[in-house]
Amino acid sequence: MERVFAYLLIFIVEGIIAWQYFEYLYEAKTSTLTRFLSFSVGYMLAFLTFLLDSIPVNAAVMCILNAFLARYNYGCGVKTAVFHGVFLEFGIVGTELLANLMLVALGYDFTAFTYSTVALLNMAIISKMMYLAITFLGAKLFQKQKHPGEEPGLIILFHSLPLFSTAAAILITDLGFREVLTRATEIMMVITITVLLVVNLLSVIVYTFMRKSNEANLALQLNVQKEQAETAYYKAMQEQSENQRILIHDIKNHLQTMAVLAKAEQNEKIQDYIASLTDTLTPMDSVFVSKNPILNMLLLRYREECKACGIALESDIRDGESREIDAADTTALYGNLLSNAFEAAQESQEKEIKLSVVYIPEQEITVISVVNSCSNGVKPDGRGGYHTTKYDGKLHGMGLKSIERVVKKYHGLSSMHYDRENKRFSHVIQLPEP
Repeated sequence: MERVFAYLLIFIVEGIIAWQYFEYLYEAKTSTLTRFLSFSVGYMLAFLTFLLDSIPVNAAVMCILNAFLARYNYGCGVKTAVFHGVFLEFGIVGTELLANLMLVALGYDFTAFTYSTVALLNMAIISKMMYLAITFLGAKLFQKQKHPGEEPGLIILFHSLPLFSTAAAILITDLGFREVLTRATEIMMVITITVLLVVNLLSVIVYTFMRKSNEANLALQLNVQKEQAETAYYKAMQEQSENQRILIHDIKNHLQTMAVLAKAEQNEKIQDYIASLTDTLTPMDSVFVSKNPILNMLLLRYREECKACGIALESDIRDGESREIDAADTTALYGNLLSNAFEAAQESQEKEIKLSVVYIPEQEITVISVVNSCSNGVKPDGRGGYHTTKYDGKLHGMGLKSIERVVKKYHGLSSMHYDRENKRFSHVIQLPEP
């Protein structure tokens, strides 16, 4: 009866590890209760199948079970689900064999787990901690993209914990094996390494919960940012529309004023009057509005700043089927591109910036191009980029690093070029379709 209970605990631990593995990799398509019930029922059936004492059948059932859980709860493709099922089964078998070999090296009989419950539990606990480490590493390798807000220090800590715990469990087992194993010694040894396993499982569960909470908070903040941008954008558009309506309403008065000036042959005053009306009639200063509210607000902001500094800002944003990026990355990418271009154009003689976003369907890529005047010569840094001309090079270099981070995240390409003859600096980014 003890051995049956021990094997039941082993399957429970394997189920928890598999659940956390899929939770890290994918967004769940079912409720928490549904996932709990599906994993519980599935691993209970796998345990009952295990009692039939057929290794091939047990291995096949575990592969099919994990593939089904991935497909049902997380919407994985069939091939991807099968891959994860096979990976998890190989992890189980491989770590059990490795743990057994380690115990043999300590002096255990290779078949001790078949007749000794203590040996079975020691092997099982050590193997499950190694299994936890392997699945955690696999989850990091197989993830499609990095989770936002994930701290590198925490990643290293939670990767290292199962490895250190495995080493501690092996040491405890070795020390216990060197003593005369009384019943009390065996129980204390098993309890100690069981506590290590429980601590590892709880740490992974807490880590997964913290990561999901951070992602939820970040998503909420991005949604608030998007709503604020949309509100500010439509408010600006409303103000422009209101100004145009007022202008149209007053056009008769403007025409009468110009007629009076024409009769008085006040040509210079007429030209000044027309120039002032032209400024009023240009609400977006050649800005082609995009469907992205964050980008719209960035363009509106830099339109005002460029206008104040006498910089000609032209932008051509063609949505089409262009690659969509989230709000935070939009701010980081376009904000830094426009900021760098603005500061360079501000110090140049011919002050101009041209932003272009074009989707090329034949190549399935979105090309983002920023060309700005740059009178101050820049030097290549030997790594495909250019040295900053700003005074605080370390601080301002972070803008280019932020751009490169977004480009790498979306598997894109980035290139920079300085035309010394025409004194133009260009930054071109290519983002492929996912």
